Amino acid sequence: MNKAVLFDMDGLMLDTKLTWKEGEREMLANLGKEYNLDIAKKYQGMRVSGVVEVMIREYGLPLSQTEGEKILTQKLVEKYDNPALELFEGCGELVKELAASKEFALAIVSSSPKVVIEKMASRFDIKKYFDLFVSGEEVTNGKPAPDVYLLAAELLRVEPANCVVLEDAPHGALSGHRAGMKVIGVYNKHFYKPEDFDGIVEMISESLTGLSPAVMNEVLTD
Repeated sequence: MNKAVLFDMDGLMLDTKLTWKEGEREMLANLGKEYNLDIAKKYQGMRVSGVVEVMIREYGLPLSQTEGEKILTQKLVEKYDNPALELFEGCGELVKELAASKEFALAIVSSSPKVVIEKMASRFDIKKYFDLFVSGEEVTNGKPAPDVYLLAAELLRVEPANCVVLEDAPHGALSGHRAGMKVIGVYNKHFYKPEDFDGIVEMISESLTGLSPAVMNEVLTD
């Protein structure tokens, strides 16, 4: 295949309030700290190492970087056992429709650890539709650097210009943009405004519902 659709995961495919945010809240509560949304916005879309680095600095946590990463990763894995966790509306349908079209290679390209990506995909029985999972742990520089998206394109053997990136956060959208890919910003109105994505996306949407293989092809040909 010479085209690909690359999905971010947390915040795009499912609600991070039940994964990252709850994991962060518990980690902070155990250390006598209260979760702060303004601080959380500083690391939205970053990989575990980046999140922990910001948390240690901003909250003054009495942890080493290694200790913090271990604690947060374990919290994230635990959160995927939550029976209330569901894919966002339209996500499963879009994945299946793209796979059925046989026009695109599909990958999840996330800042989350690979063990977390694999657990999510298995939990919702969508692993079989994807050709590849790529974690921010596998590259030197996490989002918003382009490294993780460029690695995905290289492994899929698809030119960056023929890749569509689906991202919910400006950090991640900028990563795809810097990789020379086409980006669709699927934003959460509780966190971001459309103008937060100005200059870094080809298209903006409030949800995955309504996206389709035809939309992906349209974005690639614009």
